[in-house]
Parts: sequence; C-alpha cells; structure tokens
Amino acid sequence: MKEKYINPYDLIIEKMKEENISQQNLAKILNFKQNELKDFLYGDKKITENIAERLEICFNIPIKIWLKLENEYRQRKQIEYIIEVIFACVLMFGVIVLCYKIFPPILKNKMLIITFFLYFIFMILNIIEDILILKNLKQNT
Repeated sequence: MKEKYINPYDLIIEKMKEENISQQNLAKILNFKQNELKDFLYGDKKITENIAERLEICFNIPIKIWLKLENEYRQRKQIEYIIEVIFACVLMFGVIVLCYKIFPPILKNKMLIITFFLYFIFMILNIIEDILILKNLKQNT
C-alpha cells in the first residue's frame, strides 16, 4: 500500500495550531526573521538538518521524518514543473500546427519555423534535464 503524501509545511502549520505556537514564537525557535518564516512556510526555504533538529524539539517529530518529508516535497515540486513544461511544449506544438494550417504564408518564413522548432527542442531538452535531476534526487534518498 502506498504511503499518503504529507506536505511538511502544511504539517508545521497544523502542529502550530495544535500546540498553540504563534508564527512569532516559531520564528524565534527556528532562528528566523518574520519574513523568512513566511517564505519557509510557503516552501521557498528548504528544511535543512539544522532546521529539522529545531522542528524535532518543537513538535517532537524526528529529524529523519522531517528530512524525508522535505525530500518528497521537493520531488513532487520537480514533477509538477516537468508536467508544466511538457504541457507548454504540447501547447506550443499545437499552436505551430494551427498557425501553419490557418496562416501558411506567415510560416513560409523559414526563420520563423526554425525559431519555433529550436524553442521546441530547447523545451524538450529542459524536460530531459529535469527528469535526470529528479532521478538523481531519488537515488540520493
């Protein structure tokens, strides 16, 4: 049976509510400025080992679990990004085909076609690079 995904930042917010810890108090515990905490709670700042130690003390959840949740969160973000890029590529390809059917004289311009084609290839290479990065993330866990 597959484990249920838990967003570590949602878990922190949930635990803050359960244990009645204010953002100001959590910022002090984590040694963050107030604006840094907001970035952190949005997932813009990673849960490092140091932060995981402080979260363990604060919420009694082991460091190992915080780091695992963080890694899963980053992997999901990477997958979401790859899906967005694939969608953009498919959409762009559709636009190229549609333009060619509707406006053939415009696409007679070879430079325009080459530009679209190179951009499409660039997007595909970007997807491949992201997949390799994701594969490397999984191997490191």
